[in-house]
Amino acid sequence: SERDDNVFLVSESKKDDVGASGAASMASGRYAGMRSAADIITTIDAELAIQGPGMSGRAFVMTPGVRYEYYAENADRRNATFKLDLEQSLGHGNEVRLRARMTPSYFARNYLADATDIDGNGSIVPAERSYRRGTYGETEFTADYRRRLDESTKRSPFGAAVRLGAGYYARTFEAPFAGRDLAGPTAKVALLSDLSRRVKVELGYELGILSASPTDEVLLLDEQAVGADLNGNGRTTDIDVRSVQRVDRSRVEHVVIVGGRVELTGRTDVGAQLEHRRRSYGSGEPLDVSYNGRSDARNRLAVELSTAVSRRLTLGINVGIASQSLNRERDFGSTGEIDDYSRHSVGLRVGYRF
Repeated sequence: SERDDNVFLVSESKKDDVGASGAASMASGRYAGMRSAADIITTIDAELAIQGPGMSGRAFVMTPGVRYEYYAENADRRNATFKLDLEQSLGHGNEVRLRARMTPSYFARNYLADATDIDGNGSIVPAERSYRRGTYGETEFTADYRRRLDESTKRSPFGAAVRLGAGYYARTFEAPFAGRDLAGPTAKVALLSDLSRRVKVELGYELGILSASPTDEVLLLDEQAVGADLNGNGRTTDIDVRSVQRVDRSRVEHVVIVGGRVELTGRTDVGAQLEHRRRSYGSGEPLDVSYNGRSDARNRLAVELSTAVSRRLTLGINVGIASQSLNRERDFGSTGEIDDYSRHSVGLRVGYRF
């Protein structure tokens, strides 16, 4: 289980708004199903490893599994992921692996679906907005090859291996948010190294080229910022004006990972991973204010201390810190888009092998 203080990735100024029962929020459905920004998440991760002879009689392992996340406060966020790994040993420390992941339904947050200028003043106030659930299914397939470069032995503890992989990722939203669908190829490379018998490090890079279909959507635009009379009332000073514009969420993302694990005793070790992710959006739509020219940078640090209580039972304590910043000053939160945010988590892990 872990406690996460920002499960919906809202900006610091909006954490208190999640779960609020104000008249505008109730009328618009802005936070429907989003009961609390913070939550306690209990994760059950079960796997069954089936091993037998494979190619040339070498070890072959098939590992089906399921991961279930139970959110104590945000019941709509509860989800299951089904997994399947196939690993074939090639001898001499080399192996090939196929992996599949599928999450049938995941509630991300609520997004703006439409707006109605009820009072006719040209601007859309919070109560005049209409939000709908942003729920999607997710699938991912990857294949990778691990090649040993140098074997770690008692006489020479240094060891190294490289892992090369490629895959395909797809995210499909339920109506009315088909324009948020993303799909495309992924690739990764990692250098795995044993610096000694007790110290292991990993350097990795991941690439995702994800495409979306440009779609006409309802946006809230500031006329002064775009220099146009969008509502036809003869002035260009209105804010949050309803306008239908083409949006393109296609993006390229780069992830650099540095991780390591140190064995403190025969039973206890500590691991840490630092990750930097950058997303660059390729929209060329002139009034796509959320994505045209947008770039996101996220840093994440995770640390875990784990100890083997027995041959079968392992306990771990983990903490995580993450923050994201955009290269834009506009507040995307009004339409449900991800804004600048920070999140912190602390958790307890219990592992048991039958």
